Amino acid sequence: MNFDEAFRHYREGTATPEEIELVRDEIAKAKALSSLFDDEGISVTPAPVAEADAEDLKKAKKRFRIKVLIIVAVSIVVALLVIASVLGGVFGSAATYANDSVRYTKNECLGNAKIALVDFLANKGTIVTADEIECDDVDKKFNYEVPIQESYYTYKYELEIGEDEYKVIVDTRDGEVLKINVKK
Repeated sequence: MNFDEAFRHYREGTATPEEIELVRDEIAKAKALSSLFDDEGISVTPAPVAEADAEDLKKAKKRFRIKVLIIVAVSIVVALLVIASVLGGVFGSAATYANDSVRYTKNECLGNAKIALVDFLANKGTIVTADEIECDDVDKKFNYEVPIQESYYTYKYELEIGEDEYKVIVDTRDGEVLKINVKK
């Protein structure tokens, strides 16, 4: 019969009479041994712990600092990876919604930009035709919105008429010209 198992049963209250007897006998033996030590003046103390010298203490502190630095560095890297994955998911979803909202192509938006610039200049007293307008550069810009389902793209055109330059921003969702700036 195993004492550890019998003792566990004894504490749980499920011990058999034999297990109860075994546990009580072992407890009585332990008490008797303890009494013997007390009667004989025998003191049972643990062995003294050796004092560490200064060099060992410095080495231990250095190892501890290195371990702490490694733990902190790994924690920071893990946190950054988690943040990056969350932001990647959010911006990836927003970009998908923005792509889904595109209704006007780059060329259609350019046509709208030229027409708006012709009207803009006509209001200022300058008469030009859309054929006179040259497109120098175009950039597609992602516009993040909250909620992310409302994110969209715009085209920013740099248009030239002779020496004059203009920036025209067009929304790809509806082809509407959002802004016309005179470039100085």
